[in-house]
Amino acid sequence: MQPRRSATDDHHDRTHTRMKPLLPLALLALAAGCSAPTLDVMPRVGSFDLDGHFGITADPAGAIPVADMGTAGIGKDDAYVGLRADIDVGSPVWYLSAQRTSHGGSGNLATTLSSGADEVGPGPVTSDVDIGLYQAGVTFDMVPIDMVDVGLGLGITTVDLDAVMTDGNDGDSISVDRTLPVPVIALRGGLELGDFEVTALLSGFEISLDGNEVSFFDLDALATYQLFGLDDRLAGSLGLGYRKTNLGVEYEDDDDRVDADFRFDGPYLTFVLSL
Repeated sequence: MQPRRSATDDHHDRTHTRMKPLLPLALLALAAGCSAPTLDVMPRVGSFDLDGHFGITADPAGAIPVADMGTAGIGKDDAYVGLRADIDVGSPVWYLSAQRTSHGGSGNLATTLSSGADEVGPGPVTSDVDIGLYQAGVTFDMVPIDMVDVGLGLGITTVDLDAVMTDGNDGDSISVDRTLPVPVIALRGGLELGDFEVTALLSGFEISLDGNEVSFFDLDALATYQLFGLDDRLAGSLGLGYRKTNLGVEYEDDDDRVDADFRFDGPYLTFVLSL
């Protein structure tokens, strides 16, 4: 004979039966909450010094004549505004960044640069150079330690180069307008010490294809101090960073041959908003 069940027992069983299908949903919700991505938005203001050389010629043979950036009057830029965003889902970590700097001035050329039928130099010139850097990539954690962050991954950097040089004697000008997508290998590192955090993103690659050569190196280092917030979410940090970028290109554009080596670096200020 089965023992008689009470009304309380029947109610408990019905409640348990209704709850069983909800358990997987609850576990999924808990897992989603644990793996919810964090977003760091980092507007930045900085200034870059530009160094290197630039050369262009319509001559199909021989060496490409180059002009030194300093003697051509191209150097420090006006203050620029950039933006970077990191999306952390545990592993991987995605990063996006964009900035554009303008450099220009007056100087003198010791050689002659030519594009098509136009020539500038030797003599006084006026130059304007705009360089845009647009990055996207992903890194995967290599060291499973909360305080230390090391990741390795891949990305792509798009370099947008727009340069105009005008002869001060006859007004002739030459120009270059080129967009270069460069695949890169990315290495991310970070160290967290309480409210202080130091991070660095290093990316670069060198490629030669169909007579075109591109080499790219970029270091973006940042030290931050958290001003307010709850751990990694709803937090605000003040940061001081330094960025160094080297870009070397040699390619043919229609009937012109271009040889450019841009090296620019400088500090920046940022405010990191973590969501």
